[in-house]
Parts: sequence; structure tokens; C-alpha cells
Amino acid sequence: MRKNYPLIKIVVFALFLFASYNCQAQFVLTDPTFGSNGRVITQPPVSNKYGMQANEIVVQPDGKIVVASSSYYDLNVSDTSRFTLIRYNIDGTLDTTFGTGGISFISLGTGVREDIATTLAIQPDGKIIAAGFTRIINTSINSVLVRFKTNGRPDSTFGTNGIVNNNQSTSNDYFYTMAIKPNGKIIAAGNVNGATQTQVVQFDTNGKVDSTFGVNGIAGIATPMIVARLELQPDGKIVAGGYIPNTDSM
Repeated sequence: MRKNYPLIKIVVFALFLFASYNCQAQFVLTDPTFGSNGRVITQPPVSNKYGMQANEIVVQPDGKIVVASSSYYDLNVSDTSRFTLIRYNIDGTLDTTFGTGGISFISLGTGVREDIATTLAIQPDGKIIAAGFTRIINTSINSVLVRFKTNGRPDSTFGTNGIVNNNQSTSNDYFYTMAIKPNGKIIAAGNVNGATQTQVVQFDTNGKVDSTFGVNGIAGIATPMIVARLELQPDGKIVAGGYIPNTDSM
């Protein structure tokens, strides 16, 4: 008698393979209705490409798949990496109604720079907020939020042309995780100054820092921890988890 094994969908970006499965003494089959035998390969849509890296995957209520990514390029071009979102249909094909051919990749400024989307969340209206960090090469790093409309274009009603550059610190700071509250406010978290301090920042729905949260919108703890995950409790409290670099602690 044939056994029914769980199906998984695999998304591959250049050399990166991302899958979720239970490996407790059972076989796992890819889903043949997704991509090519359960796999999707996506490469940067430009020349001088090095590759792409998927940092987070979120499934929309309609089943479409949104990926926060970064597109890496040759140092001979103006950007070494660009802030990138990719959206797929439920069968793994690129959603051509999103960005350019399913990919929205933008530079967050001028100069030779590194722009990385590390995490994302979907608003109830379908708009997408992505967080990460940005810098001009050989300068300090700033955490950043970008809001995209449902068609993959930056939302000009958010921050400045869709971008919020959180440059409140003179040190390097990063966003690695985020969440959207029921009231629409945005919580983003990461670390500051090489993980010597955590940062949790709350933003209003228009991208402005919410001064009613923490100290001028920021709650920081002077502990060498990188915040890697946020969750919201039903009572509105925020649970932040992460790890301490160069140790076995979390």
C-alpha cells in the first residue's frame, strides 16, 4: 500500500535552497504542482549579477508568496546589492503584476551601496512593509523600513517616497525582525553598534517614529544581544528573542 508523505514547496534563489519539513523518520516529497517538481529558481533580472539571497518568506491571505531578499551585483556597477522583494503565484510562477516581472528591486540612495531586506510583514490592506538596513560602502549602517503598494511599487505616502531611514544612532544599527500591531503601528527590532545594544522601535502608520513608545520611540537594552524575532501578545506586550554573538546563549 502506498504511503501518503507530506508535500513541501521549495524555493531556490541561485545557490540558495529554502525548505521547511519534518524529518522525523519519514520521507518528504516536493509538491509537483509548484514550479518545476516543487522547485523554483530565481536570479537577478540584470547583468553583472552575483546572485540572490532570500531572508524571509511570507504567504499572503490569497496564497501568493512574498520573499524579502537582496540582489548582489558586481562591484563595477553602482550598487553592490539592492533592496529586493519577489512575489510568486501559488504555483511558483513569478507574479507579473508585482514590480517588474514579479520582482521589485530598488536602490535606497546614491553611491556604491549595500541595501538589504531582512524581514517583511503584510498589512491588512495588502501593502507590504519590509525592514532591513542600508549603507554606502565604507560608511555607517542604518536600519530602514520600506513600504510597497500591492503592485510592488514604493508607497509615497510612507516616509520619504516610501522609505524610512532610521538614522537615530551614530553607530551601525540593523533591523532583523518586525511586526504590525492591530492598530497599524509598526514594531521593528535588531541591534545597535555591533550588537552591544538591542533596539526596538515603534513607528506610526505613516512611517514616523512614535514618540509615545520607549524613549522618543526607541526601547533599547544595553546588552550584547541581536534581536532576531518579535511576537505580539494579545495584551499588546512585545516579546523579543535573539542571541548573544560569539556565545551559546539565547
